[in-house]
Amino acid sequence: MIRKELKMYNVLSRIGILLILAISVASCGNNGSDAGEGLLTEAENAITSGDFLQAYCLIDSINVVSKDNIELRKRALHLRTIADEKAGIADSIVNDSVLRAETARVEALRNSFKFIKTKDMVEGYTVHKKAAPLVQRTGIDVRINEQNELYIVSLLRGVNIKHTQISATVNGTTATSSNVPYNGSTNYRFKDEGVENEMVTFRGAKADSLCMLIRDNPGAKVVLTFIGSSRHKVNLSAAEAKIIADTYNYSQALQRKKKSEGLALYYANKISIARKQQAATQPTNKE
Repeated sequence: MIRKELKMYNVLSRIGILLILAISVASCGNNGSDAGEGLLTEAENAITSGDFLQAYCLIDSINVVSKDNIELRKRALHLRTIADEKAGIADSIVNDSVLRAETARVEALRNSFKFIKTKDMVEGYTVHKKAAPLVQRTGIDVRINEQNELYIVSLLRGVNIKHTQISATVNGTTATSSNVPYNGSTNYRFKDEGVENEMVTFRGAKADSLCMLIRDNPGAKVVLTFIGSSRHKVNLSAAEAKIIADTYNYSQALQRKKKSEGLALYYANKISIARKQQAATQPTNKE
């Protein structure tokens, strides 16, 4: 991000210098045509080299130094449509590479998961096939909703601490979920065969970060802590940690794949519009 911002700053600084020089030339009796022509040539070179940010800045500058030269501004407008097309193609190529990679990741993990939705459920969810059902046991279930977002369901059985948070500690680093107060829905309590149970659903970035911590430390000991009026700790098995890591990876791959699919449509539309605008702005040759 810093490199991108620095590049933008350098481009804008260079364009500012060119613009100042061009305005100076125009103010010395020149009508701005020569200055505008120079900027147009610079913009064409920038497009050829794939520096579209610089090209757009240069084209915008033409409208300042050659505001009275209608023909030159028309050529600049046409050049912008060329930049739009080529930028769209360049972005599309990069996105296609990402889409292929994420599709491969999704396909590699797909068979490890199953979709669950019963007739009384408003929305189903995807869960790892090897995950033990979250019934009559203390632990967590990591799931993926129909929007490909990861969430965690915790169950604390036989221990009454009214927990509202969970955390995972791996190699001395701890990630903690958001706080979900008791509300009878995403945080509720019930008795099963006379045993107290507390079940809480955690969503959002902090649920993601907890799973990411486990994913980023394969094979390490994971301590899961239920946080309420006191704390209750359990150790996750290596198999449980692997299930969480796989679920996190699958959710992320699904999200990136969906985003790339949307971008593919966006770039295709951008390129199509640019080509139509090119035809509409094509300068006519005068004999």
